[in-house]
Amino acid sequence: MISVTNYKNYWDHVVTELTADGLKKAYVVATEERLGKKINDLKGSENPFLVAIIPSSDPKSFDDDAIGEVNSGMIFVLRKRAQSDQDDATFLQDMDATQAIMKKVKELMQYDKITCSSAYHSIMERLVLNSMHQDPEYNYLGCNGWSLSFQFEMLGF
Repeated sequence: MISVTNYKNYWDHVVTELTADGLKKAYVVATEERLGKKINDLKGSENPFLVAIIPSSDPKSFDDDAIGEVNSGMIFVLRKRAQSDQDDATFLQDMDATQAIMKKVKELMQYDKITCSSAYHSIMERLVLNSMHQDPEYNYLGCNGWSLSFQFEMLGF
């Protein structure tokens, strides 16, 4: 299983790389309840933000001598927005802005996977590209944006 500290450091790296694209902050949480608390405490200046759920893992046997793990991760790129403060145009602006950031996040994950000289290659080198699945999120805990689920494999011996 991936180190939670290394995982948090990775998403902080993503925010640093995408600050110019509008991403403000990254959080790593374990539960939806904890995510809800983070969102409630969020300041308007911290929008949009990224949330990474601590990955779960399942064993995977590559052969009888090599038992590894498949980690399942999920991230969100969200903008906190009260439903009373949004009309159709505001909703579409939020979705467009967070979609553009999510696209950049995926590109950075792919770059870190294939670029051995990347300082974060060891985190993303086992990313399973065809496992990436993106969904729109509407009024999820008072936010609009996108979620991305993905898997990465960890070898074992």
